[in-house]
Formats: sequence, structure tokens, C-alpha cells
Amino acid sequence: MGSSYRGLGVDTFVFWPAAEGKEESRLGLFPERGVPKVRAFLAEKAVKAKVA
Repeated sequence: MGSSYRGLGVDTFVFWPAAEGKEESRLGLFPERGVPKVRAFLAEKAVKAKVA
């Protein structure tokens, strides 16, 4: 997602849990796991851009 945001300018992502009946548990995974990884990716890219 981070590379799509940076490279393609995609700024909107739709999260749709595929497992019926597990929406609530899946919904929690996105902010717990996905968001921190994207933030870390973007922060790393920003630091590298400042150095270059």
C-alpha cells in the first residue's frame, strides 16, 4: 500500500474482509498490523529522500 501511495498517487484504499462472519476480527487487523507498516514504510522513504 505504501508503494501504491508513493509511486502511483493512490490515496484511498478500500478494506473489505473476505471471510463472512469474521468481519469484526478482520477489521481489527487492518489498523493493528497494516497501518503501522505503511506508516513505517512512508517514514523510511521520507528519511531516505532527505538524505538523497
